[in-house]
Amino acid sequence: MPWLLLMANPSAQTAKPNAPDFAEDVAPIFRGRCLQCHGPDVHKGGLRFDTTAAILKGGKNGPLFEPGKSGSSYLIERLLGKDGSPQMPMGFAPLSPEDISTIKRWIDAGGHINSAGVGRHWAYIKPLQAPIPKVKEKDWVRNPIDAFVLAKLQSEGLKHSAPAPRATLLRRVYLDLTGLPPSVEDTDHFLADMRPNAYDLVVDKLLASPSFGERQASPWLDLARYADSTGYEKDLNRTMWPYRDWVIDAFNKDMPYDEFTIEQIAGDLLPEPTKDQLIATGFHRNTMYNTEGGVDQGEQRWLTLVDRVGTTGSVWLGSTIACAQCHNHKYDPFSQEDFYKLLAFFDTSNEPTMDLSDPKVRELSSELSTLEKSLPKLKGDADAFKAASNTVKLLRQQLDEMTSVSTLIMEEKKGAYPPKTPLRISGAYLAPGKIVEADVPKILPRLPKGAPQNRLGLAKWLVSRDNPLTARVRVNQLWEEIFGVGLVKTVEDLGTQGEKPVYKELLDWLACDFMNQGWSTKQMLRLIVTSNTYRQSSVETAAMKERDPEDRLLERGPRFRMSAEMIRD
Repeated sequence: MPWLLLMANPSAQTAKPNAPDFAEDVAPIFRGRCLQCHGPDVHKGGLRFDTTAAILKGGKNGPLFEPGKSGSSYLIERLLGKDGSPQMPMGFAPLSPEDISTIKRWIDAGGHINSAGVGRHWAYIKPLQAPIPKVKEKDWVRNPIDAFVLAKLQSEGLKHSAPAPRATLLRRVYLDLTGLPPSVEDTDHFLADMRPNAYDLVVDKLLASPSFGERQASPWLDLARYADSTGYEKDLNRTMWPYRDWVIDAFNKDMPYDEFTIEQIAGDLLPEPTKDQLIATGFHRNTMYNTEGGVDQGEQRWLTLVDRVGTTGSVWLGSTIACAQCHNHKYDPFSQEDFYKLLAFFDTSNEPTMDLSDPKVRELSSELSTLEKSLPKLKGDADAFKAASNTVKLLRQQLDEMTSVSTLIMEEKKGAYPPKTPLRISGAYLAPGKIVEADVPKILPRLPKGAPQNRLGLAKWLVSRDNPLTARVRVNQLWEEIFGVGLVKTVEDLGTQGEKPVYKELLDWLACDFMNQGWSTKQMLRLIVTSNTYRQSSVETAAMKERDPEDRLLERGPRFRMSAEMIRD
């Protein structure tokens, strides 16, 4: 039975308050450090850590622990290497003192496996908007972000920092929202503006700036693996800049993120798709493609499909589902069959080139083609042949002076419904297995009611309010842009091997608010950069550096290195 489908132990009693939670605190340690030798495939010493029954049963040497008695537990003895016994995990680095302490405290609290959330990792549970915390220092709270942060700081016995100097704050917000520093004139104007809403007006100005779209496009194009060439040895050029420009324009228009998603995944499947909606599908044409001699083009096509599944999983679901290409995911609840069912959504797509030239170019090209075909027939009439030849030369000259533009898009094959694809045994292209139909992972909600079983249905499922991941992932990406590290540090992995968020309730509140505000990127960024949390001084004291070097508790303002793009600009 997969890790995240563990059933609760019906005979266990309720865990003590403040005890480590098995699903959230203990199970991730077992998954990450024990399954190599004691999992579904290998179970040395008759011991397994992948099911509730196996953990409670123990191995050849008996039970792993007696509830309430960590000091005499066989599990702790082996983790510490007591009495000369080999320290586990054998052949790997020992567990950290913090992890061992967590397991000890869990055992001492009763070793319960029926605590809240067992059977499902937090990220796979639909986010709920928790009540905004009530805090003593109400004057410091500009918006809900501050309430969540201040409540946490107060519970830790910590204090927030003083406000950042106005010039520092101005430079910070300019770089974060446009990627460019303020001019001397901008700075002088802001420092002289003593109106209470002066900073808010600057934020609105920056969000309306054309540079905003360019700043937002930079990290998104990284996620989209944007490139103007195909990669590999030949690295041939391709025209992808129309997609890049579409992304910039979408951010400047504040296109709702759900629409932004749908158009990139399945713009071609929308009713009477526009030119821009077709260009948007270039997202998945950014894959590398090998055109070297001797390459099996069928296999290369398949590798692009594998890439599309992995990229969709990391960008929208914050999941390492690409790990399930060859076998069931070792740590997260994604089977190999889940992987290929997702791949089937993309296997029915053609990959055409769309002509974006001026209509005049197409008209002249058609005329030229017709004339060139007629030339052999006119050789019997010298005057007609000469006239036609001169016209051909003139048309060629005109076309040479005009720009011909095309770009790569996606297009669904006709009659390929429902989408199907073979599962590849051990992830090998040359080892096709059973045929599977397109579907979403079993651990997550089903396709929305009425959604088609194709890429459009997949896109609508990604941005469904029932999907627990997409809004969380996007808010976390935006938070990383502004603070340098996400509320979940492992931005591409919210799974069981990813980091547990320090501010989970804040992350969920923001995810719900993002959807409630119409998936508006500008609204979310406005909320973040107008908070007092963001506006704090970034000065780091020795005490801060010692207890929280990455500022995960947010007791100071953000400070991190500028990106290469910012420095270049």
